[in-house]
Amino acid sequence: MFPNMNETPFPAEAMQEGMVVFDTIYNPQNTLLIKQAKAAVAGSCTAATCSSSKRRCSANTFTGRTADKTVMAEALRRAINPAKYAD
Repeated sequence: MFPNMNETPFPAEAMQEGMVVFDTIYNPQNTLLIKQAKAAVAGSCTAATCSSSKRRCSANTFTGRTADKTVMAEALRRAINPAKYAD
């Protein structure tokens, strides 16, 4: 979370195998909290992953067609960080 990119609300030593850690921060996607969860073999879910999944479910419901997971995830990445994907 800018500007405190090296801070986290949860101590790394409290992470345990079998935990599920969810971070609601979109940018950056891999926050310190998520990095620590992955290192501790805890399950993790980023805000972008959750948001993309919810949008796919909504698209499926409203259109009756299966939304492409890769296309939806890429669209979200571009929306979160348009400067990185500028032509």
